[in-house]
Amino acid sequence: MTNKTVSTEVLANDLKYLKQGIDDIKEELKCIKDEKVSRERFELVNEEQNNRIKRVENLVFGAIALTLTSIGKLLLDLIIK
Repeated sequence: MTNKTVSTEVLANDLKYLKQGIDDIKEELKCIKDEKVSRERFELVNEEQNNRIKRVENLVFGAIALTLTSIGKLLLDLIIK
């Protein structure tokens, strides 16, 4: 009878540690979920910034195209004259 009581107490103690471990894992997963941001939310928050970056890119590409066109015209003027 004592052996069964000890086994039951050991099992109850093991179950208590298992429950505590599962609770700790749940708490960590909850913290991880709170820290992460969905892709849709990230893009909505950064939409204005992305629009500004696109405008700057268009400005830079336009300046490069204008410069290359001017250089091409100068070369053609030199070749023709």
